[in-house]
Amino acid sequence: NKGFVTAGFRSGQIITVDTTSGTNDGIYTISTVTPGVITLIESDPLTTEDAATAGTVTITTEVNLVSKTEWLASSSVDPIDKTIHRVWFNAGTSALKAITL
Repeated sequence: NKGFVTAGFRSGQIITVDTTSGTNDGIYTISTVTPGVITLIESDPLTTEDAATAGTVTITTEVNLVSKTEWLASSSVDPIDKTIHRVWFNAGTSALKAITL
């Protein structure tokens, strides 16, 4: 059983933790991953609680789809009006984010 490694967790990845208790709910950055343990960066501390208190723990990740965009020189397009879009897909839903240059 490769657990977290097989599930695709990796060093540097940002995760969201949601618990029944709410004690450790938040956004964290992974430092290292082994099959049975995710270790967070030192600046992302957790509060120790037993499994009964924590209840259900859900860990979600952001999946980024990045595409290469090449801008063609054009006197008819103002560089300020160019927009780069990135789409995130997670659990069958999507959200569109836009960055205007």
